[in-house]
Amino acid sequence: MAYMHCEFSPTGDKLVSVGGEPDFTITVWDWMEQRVTLKSKAFSAEVFRCSFSPYADNILFTSGSTHIKFWKMANTFTGLKLQGEIGKFGKLELSDVAAFYELPDGKVVSGTDQGTMILWDGV
Repeated sequence: MAYMHCEFSPTGDKLVSVGGEPDFTITVWDWMEQRVTLKSKAFSAEVFRCSFSPYADNILFTSGSTHIKFWKMANTFTGLKLQGEIGKFGKLELSDVAAFYELPDGKVVSGTDQGTMILWDGV
């Protein structure tokens, strides 16, 4: 499996990576301890990028072919889990999302392959 993208958390103690075909798995690593913290299927199509929020180590984003996904590392009764919600394009045509950035107010701005900028306020 090839890694498509990897990036450190704002504090530098975590690393997130996303694998390529066939599984497109997002993995959160405790890189100092050299162990996997969390792992989840990111999407069913190609994922271009994975990134931590610049403001919080428990918020992540993935994007790629026809999608953007918003992730949270959440403590559940069975332990720490990655919970993801797919962004809904609504009336906009589905598009590949190659670039995104979280703003200080929690909204996310992304670009599409048609040249449209989208401001995400929730999913």
